[in-house]
Amino acid sequence: MDKLVWNDGLSVGIDAIDNDHKKNLSLIVQIIEASYHQLTDDFLHKVFDELEYYVQDHFQREEALLQVN
Repeated sequence: MDKLVWNDGLSVGIDAIDNDHKKNLSLIVQIIEASYHQLTDDFLHKVFDELEYYVQDHFQREEALLQVN
């Protein structure tokens, strides 16, 4: 299985947003790998919870940054 990785083509050119996107991508990769390796449901729930929290937090920061620009 090919690994989902960040590359410059995914960059929006704003470091704060790109860093958030890298974190979100990292969490998605963890979910894919956990599913692929059949890790416990508890682990998957933990990562999904972290992703949900981080995505909500990210959109608040992204909206604030876009209002300034």
